[in-house]
Parts: sequence; structure tokens; C-alpha cells
Amino acid sequence: MSSYHWRRGEAPSKPVQRNEQKEAETARCIAAFRETAGQEACEIVSELTFRHWPRDSRQPCDDAFADIIAEKWSPYKVNSRDIYGEHKVGELAAILKQKQILFEDPFFPAHDVSIYADPAKADANADVAQTLRKDQDLFLAGVKGIEWKRPCDIGDPTWECRMFSGLAADADAAGGKYQHALEKGMLDKHLHDLGIDPDDVAQGQIGNCYFMAAIANTAGATKDVIIRDLVVEDYGKQGLYGVKFFINGQWNTVLVDDRLPCIFEGSQWKPIFAGLKGHSKQKDKVKELWPMIFEKAWSKLHMSYEATAAGDTADATNYLTGGFITKIEIESPSLADVHYAQDRWEELFKIMNPANDDARVFCSCNARYDANEKDLADKGLVSGHAYSILKMKKSTINNVCFIQLRNPWGQCEWLGDWRDQDPRWTEELKTEMEHDIEPDGTFCMAWNDFVVWFGEVQISDPVCLQHATEGDTAQVDVFHSAMVAGKTAGGPRGGRTFHFNPSVGLTVTKDCDVYLSLYQPDTRSYGQDEDGYQLDGQQLALTLTDPIHTHVQTEVMHLSPYERLTCCKIKCDAGKTYKLTVSSWAAGVECPFWVTAAGYGCHLVGVQQEEPSAAGAEHMKRRENQKFGCVECLKPFCAAPYYPMPDGPICEACKGKNDPKCKECLQTPPGVFYRRVDHDATTPTSQFIIICQACFEEKEGNAGRSTL
Repeated sequence: MSSYHWRRGEAPSKPVQRNEQKEAETARCIAAFRETAGQEACEIVSELTFRHWPRDSRQPCDDAFADIIAEKWSPYKVNSRDIYGEHKVGELAAILKQKQILFEDPFFPAHDVSIYADPAKADANADVAQTLRKDQDLFLAGVKGIEWKRPCDIGDPTWECRMFSGLAADADAAGGKYQHALEKGMLDKHLHDLGIDPDDVAQGQIGNCYFMAAIANTAGATKDVIIRDLVVEDYGKQGLYGVKFFINGQWNTVLVDDRLPCIFEGSQWKPIFAGLKGHSKQKDKVKELWPMIFEKAWSKLHMSYEATAAGDTADATNYLTGGFITKIEIESPSLADVHYAQDRWEELFKIMNPANDDARVFCSCNARYDANEKDLADKGLVSGHAYSILKMKKSTINNVCFIQLRNPWGQCEWLGDWRDQDPRWTEELKTEMEHDIEPDGTFCMAWNDFVVWFGEVQISDPVCLQHATEGDTAQVDVFHSAMVAGKTAGGPRGGRTFHFNPSVGLTVTKDCDVYLSLYQPDTRSYGQDEDGYQLDGQQLALTLTDPIHTHVQTEVMHLSPYERLTCCKIKCDAGKTYKLTVSSWAAGVECPFWVTAAGYGCHLVGVQQEEPSAAGAEHMKRRENQKFGCVECLKPFCAAPYYPMPDGPICEACKGKNDPKCKECLQTPPGVFYRRVDHDATTPTSQFIIICQACFEEKEGNAGRSTL
């Protein structure tokens, strides 16, 4: 008997509740918008907004549920993502045009409630001095006199406003031939020719370098027309735009108006966040809007500009592309052998330059956190800062392996070898590398220097999902469910109620790789903790049960409280039904989640769930403390070490009170132990037993190791 309902539609969790000031201002703006634009327009705006409005995973959920949804799109085509949402934007634009009014978004109004996570703290930092490190400054330090302005009032009012400045903006005048060629895949132009360029992006007075790096990455695409499809820009005359984001496995359009928070500097109004960025590849006397509109939609998605400060570039790129995320760790050169740098070059070069030239991955990197900040600054780099990786190329002129990066600030470039001012940049070399010598934040460096100063490369690949499926579309199945206390919050693998956790079947039509992603709610919209930091999520895991040997369970993904998303690739055989189970770190911990799967003929299918007994339900009752912590003393771990046990993690102090004993020799393992399935367990689920290193090596070999 199923312990949860297989259903379609919204999950039975509550929307995130904002503070009273935000709710009151939003209610006032909704009433005003209904008065001017009418009930139909208000319903369209409400529908589009509540499609992406975050659900609050902190609130108890009474109803256990499960849903399977299919999503498909083409990475190479416009008009392929969220067609319904784009259609609704057009309906709203027609109403606004008929009434001759400009759009004013009632859910993200031109007010402090849209800027600040807590509007009661507006202007709290207005008298604080600014520094170069926007990511370390207090929010809006030194900023006073904010007013919201339309693009026509920003900068030089005589300049033309365009979403993109370039050939695409003139497509209508050319009879639509350019757009037609794009849609048919007949055009192999760089997006620079569309007026879309990484150098359009300039970070403002907020530490969102990760998002600026992500949109700069998408602007550097070659064949992929993703930027063109992500934005609904046809209704700018009504002050109306839509931006599409891949939210937990589904494309949704975020509706925004074009009012932007500005301050008056000199003789002009200037945006305080992403702003106008002139460069040599941009048309003269044109105000290019797309980075500002993308940033505003990203802020609305998370319910304020302030909530978007600090983040992960790979995660943001997944929101923009739906791409499969992987990471390449780069060891410190002092720890690597002589061939290490070349091996890493070849690995990343193949990813960024596929042999068939039909793919585009988006890569970013962070300066090493363990590097001395002054040493980094002397080289023009910023500690912990996100950079876009634009290209990799080995010169045929001097055999140097170059990597081209971009600082989303639009300034502050590399000062080491092959900096822009290096006299070795000949005209011939600049042409070969397609590198412009400008103070625009874009720079080249030798790969041997890159591995010294950068520690990790993050990769988002939206095209592998298309290659994994049939036809020219990317298709994913999405399993949406939740751990619900007393019903499906079974706790970790090895625990007595693990088998009550939400599960789904996985099948494929031929032997293939399957790309899996695990998502949990984005906690940015929940507000901040007492120290002003983003709230943590939960620690989740995805376990694969072998279809033949059902006692063999493998944890294939692990999601930390500080992550929204993790990905993995597994091999599956046709004709088998695998079981995927999502669990949290302890029984009674509640959390909604989403699992996506893509592969050749890949489908997720419902499975029967066992109804828990009274004892099982009692064991899974809602934990008093939902924050990741010790299951014995309930204290959160923070940065403290913890130790995995069958019923959940325990802290150092509790471990000392209850050290695990080896089942074979009955001794406490000295630092290293192994967990194995107890096939003699009498409970319905597989139980784990502890075995020390000596007994394990004698009986089972080197598998299942866990280090304390």
C-alpha cells in the first residue's frame, strides 16, 4: 500500500511568507495594478508569479505526495523553453497596449521591499565607506538617494534603449531573415554579431559576481542561441519582459518590468546594480539592457536584490541553461607531479572544444581560497572571486597554452605574464587568440599560471542532455516529492526506517549513461540568519538499489546543506527497473526535493511504498531541530567534525560516549571502520553493521570504507 499520493499539480507545501511590510506593500500594489490594468491582467501576472514562487520547506507538510513530470527543450533553438509562459507574457502585453499603460510589477514593486531582504534595514549602511570588494562590503554601503527609473531616463536620455545592440535588434527591419536563419539552425554566427557579448556585463553594488559570471558565460556561446530564448523581449514598449529559468527541472518565465533602482551621479541617473557597459564591440549611442533585466528577474525569483548576494556560479548557470554540472579540482602545484598541469589542460580543453563542434559548455572558476590575498592582489586577482572561462587555445605561433578569463566587474585584470600590457602581444598573436587589448575585465594567461592561482573549474553542460536522448531535444523526467514526518521521512541508508523514504523507478530502452540531478529548495528567499547569512538547506542523499540484488544499495549522490544541486552519471542496462531513493540525514527531517533523469529512452515510473507501522511512524516523527546536527544531542555541526552512524550523524562528544564496536572482534575501530549490509537482519530494511579494518580486509576486501 502506498504511503503517499501520486498526484499532479502543486505540492501541498505553503508559499514562503515575507515580512509584514513586504506583504502590505505587495497587497497595495496588486490592488493598484488591478485598478489600472484590470482583473484579467492581474490574473495573468499572479499565475506567472506563483508558478515560480518558492515553497517553504521549513513549514511542516501534512500530506505525503509524489509527482513525475516530463520537460523537454532544444538547446539550439529559440522558442523552445516554456512556450506557455511566453504566450502568457504576450497576452499581458496586448492588454497593456490596449489600455496604453506601462507595466508596473505588483509582486516586485519599485520600493525598498524589492531591494532589501528586510526593508526595515533600508539605508542602514548609507554612511558606511565603500571598498573595491563588493562581495565583502555591507549591502549598499555608501549608497543614498535611491530612485527607480525606466531605461529611457538612465544614462544619456538621447541614446536608444535596446535589449541587445547589434544585428538581431535590426532583424525586423531586415524582414526577419536573420531570426529565421537562427531558428532553422542555418546560421553559425557568434553571438557577438547579435550584439550579445560577455563584455556587456558589469557588476554593480552587490556581491553577485557568481551570477554575473554565469550570464557572461551564456553570452559567450557560439552556436547555442540560449540568451535569445531565455528572454522575452518583444514587449519592451510596454515596459514588460520575461526571463526564463530552469527551476528544479522545469522551465519557468519570471515576469519583470523595466524600472531599475538608480542614484544620481554627475548629471545622469545610474543603476546601482548591473549597469550600462560600453565597449568596442557595442553600437554607439545604444543602451543595452539585457544584463540589468536578467539581474532583476534573478532578484525577483529570490524575492529581493539583497537575497542574491553571494552564490555558486555552476548553480546559477544551471538555472540559466539546465546544464549538467561537473567540477574539476585543481591541486596545488606543490602537490602535483610534472605532468599534472598538462593532464588537466587536456581534460578541460576536450570539454570546451569538442571534436564534433556541436556542443557548448559553460565554465567558470574561482581564485584559490588558500592563496595569500596580497599575493593575489599583486597579480590583479581577487580571492574567492568567480571568473568566466571564455576560451582555451594553444597558440601555433609560440606554443603557449592560453586560457581567456573575464572578471564580471568589467575591470581588474591579470597582471602577470601575458597581461594586456605585455609587449609580447603582437598583432599576429592577438588575431590568432581573438583577444582585444581593452580594460574590460577580459584577459589571457598561460595555463601554467592558471593552475597556480585557480583551484576549481565548474562546468555546466546543457548539450549532453540532448545527446543522451533521442532526436534534437533535451528531455528530462522529474520526480518531485518530499520527506514528510511520520510517513516518508525515513532517515539515512542503514537506518531502521530507510525503506519508507520516497522512491521512484528508473528504466531505459537501451544500455546507456543516465544523467541524474538532485535538487532541494533554494533557501535565499527564506531570509537571513542572525549573522546576515543565507540559511542552510538539508543534507540529502540519493541511493540506487540494484534491480537484481536488491540488498545492494549504492549512494550515488550526496547533497550538502550548503548546496541546492548536485549531479552524477550512472550506467544503466535496458530491461531493468532500478530504484532511486532520496533520504535526509536523520529520520523525522522534512524536506521537498526534485530528481531529474535523462538518458536514451529514460523514464521514471511510480513504485509501491510501504505504509509505516505505528512504531515506524513514531521513529519518523518530526525532529525538534531540523538543522543538520547530531542525532544524539541535537547540536548543529557548523564546522565541527561529525561521524556517520546508522540512524544519523553524531558529534565528537557523543561518539566518545557511544563508540562503534566491530561485530567480528568487538573492539572499537581505531580511526577507520567499514560499514556493510547485515544480510541476517530481521527488520524489513537492510541494516548496516560496523566492522574494523583488520576484520574487513580479512573477510571482504577494500569496499565500503568509511573514515572517521
